[in-house]
Amino acid sequence: MICNWGILGPGSITTGALIPAIQRSRNGRVRAIASRDQARAQTVAAQWDIERAYGDYQALLADPGIDAVYIALPNSLHSIWTIHAARAGKHVLCEKPLACSAREGAAMLDACQEAGVQLMEAAMYRFHPRMLRLCTAPFRFHSTTPRTIVISRPTVVVRCWMWAAIVSTRSAG
Repeated sequence: MICNWGILGPGSITTGALIPAIQRSRNGRVRAIASRDQARAQTVAAQWDIERAYGDYQALLADPGIDAVYIALPNSLHSIWTIHAARAGKHVLCEKPLACSAREGAAMLDACQEAGVQLMEAAMYRFHPRMLRLCTAPFRFHSTTPRTIVISRPTVVVRCWMWAAIVSTRSAG
């Protein structure tokens, strides 16, 4: 099954990483892109062989050929456009930070749950092999004191007091 993507915001992350990755995948295609500037949307669409370009975000959300949207707008617009996307029945991959406050995040989650669509923050390192190794690393300390683990380039900092507590209880037996 192919997931047909629409993109809100043709910024550098979108054009430099996201569009090429989706277009190379076996199960996704970017079918539409929207910008506040119709000419910018058309330029990016032509560059990446994207079928439809919109000068209005709502018009993209009204497109029945789009299954999911990637929201790459300024942080202050993540909440409102995630809620609009959910109400339009689109799954949402939202650039980080997901929300500017806990209240916004809760409203986004509520809207997506009510609409029966998925919501995910676009945290690229979540599925990186380094994170998988970190999650299964044999921690040598037995403390519930918060610790910081820094992994070399690209740097990922993780607060891991919970992992330490879990490893401590597993090591006890």
